[in-house]
Amino acid sequence: MSQITTEHNGHQIVYAENEDVWRCWGMELEAKTLTALKTKLNAADAAARRVGNVKVIVLSHYGEFSMGVVTLLEGEKHAWVSPRVPGEKVLGRRSRTKVQLDELALDTPVVRDAVEAWGRAKLAYQAAAQAERDAKAAIPRATRADLAATPTGGEP
Repeated sequence: MSQITTEHNGHQIVYAENEDVWRCWGMELEAKTLTALKTKLNAADAAARRVGNVKVIVLSHYGEFSMGVVTLLEGEKHAWVSPRVPGEKVLGRRSRTKVQLDELALDTPVVRDAVEAWGRAKLAYQAAAQAERDAKAAIPRATRADLAATPTGGEP
């Protein structure tokens, strides 16, 4: 007799025909219907991914940061982050946001100091970039008249 098997979110599911029940041995769950077992597996997975409101600093790719709270892990590379205070934003959103783990830092005094240093470096970079733009803008530009008055291959 062949066995009916399937997989759901990485969990192996087997149908026990003699007992008319679907089982997931790895999670020690069973149900009368496949749908009911999948619902139980989803609930167990969600409970395993839930974390207890971990305070984080979210570092965006655009050189900005915001304060948030991680509530749920999503796979190996993402987490769901909510604003710490209702009405505040995380990455421009007022509701929870899916964020890559490499954009998160635990909110500790050491991390806050590093974020402040990053902010100072960013301001220095912006000032240097503005000085570069100003220096370029200060270079006198040639006009049509300047070009027409200059002999071929010579200096004015």
